Amino acid sequence: MYIDDKAYYQIKENLEEASFLINKSGEEKTVHNLIMSALINLAKHESSPEESSLSEVNEINKVARRLRLWANRPEQLNTRILTTYLKLKAREGKVTEHRLKQEVNEDSNFDSNFTQMKIIADRNHGKLFSVENNEVTIWEPVKPHVDIFIKSLGI
Repeated sequence: MYIDDKAYYQIKENLEEASFLINKSGEEKTVHNLIMSALINLAKHESSPEESSLSEVNEINKVARRLRLWANRPEQLNTRILTTYLKLKAREGKVTEHRLKQEVNEDSNFDSNFTQMKIIADRNHGKLFSVENNEVTIWEPVKPHVDIFIKSLGI
């Protein structure tokens, strides 16, 4: 099945908007996660190599800005997810999404925040993570910025 460019971008725009309008409790959380999964799948098919490169550069810059803010906000969930990941990685070597969620101990908002930390999208939290074969890793292009974040926290 073919979706023309106009329809594709309208679907993407609608999914993005819906994902940020949903209250993140009860069944709405499940719907939010489904929408985020759909956005991830769309993102895999949306851009040419030139657009991907520009998109990645913009995302790397976004992450660098966000990490500077998060360093001053240790109570923020995104900061807690990242610092917990870093501690688990140092202690256990391999980190799974389930183990990270368990350690963060934030059932209510973990899924939506973590999803937004592993995708490139206009209104995400910043792509910090990659997940392959159930293993969570730092997304390679942002590792230098994460190293700066680590030094700023003294981890």
